[in-house]
Amino acid sequence: MTSLWGDLGGLPVIRTPKSILTEQGPPLFQATGGVLHAEVVQIKDQLPDFCYKFYIKVPELNNYRYQVLVVRHSIDIYPVDVSTTTGVWESFHTPADFEAYLSSILSSPHMKSIISKLVSQARS
Repeated sequence: MTSLWGDLGGLPVIRTPKSILTEQGPPLFQATGGVLHAEVVQIKDQLPDFCYKFYIKVPELNNYRYQVLVVRHSIDIYPVDVSTTTGVWESFHTPADFEAYLSSILSSPHMKSIISKLVSQARS
């Protein structure tokens, strides 16, 4: 049987928002001595086609989860829309733009305060 798909070798691999979020799990786990975990949860039946919630999870606190943000995108992947706890949606057209925005959120004084409080409660 002959494949009618043509040559699929060498297709570009796009860094998806989900993969970028997932990559942030190990650094958080390591920086907090294993106290905090990052969790990416796909929300089904949402429009557009793909929607994920990004949480900080604390196993020591009955698996408490703090929602950091929500991302959504179509099959095209970019632009990706992002909403933090403010409820305002912002769009980013490239993986680099999304990653820069994510860095500003994750390294913000507010997020460091949240992380400090979660670690303190988990260790008490």
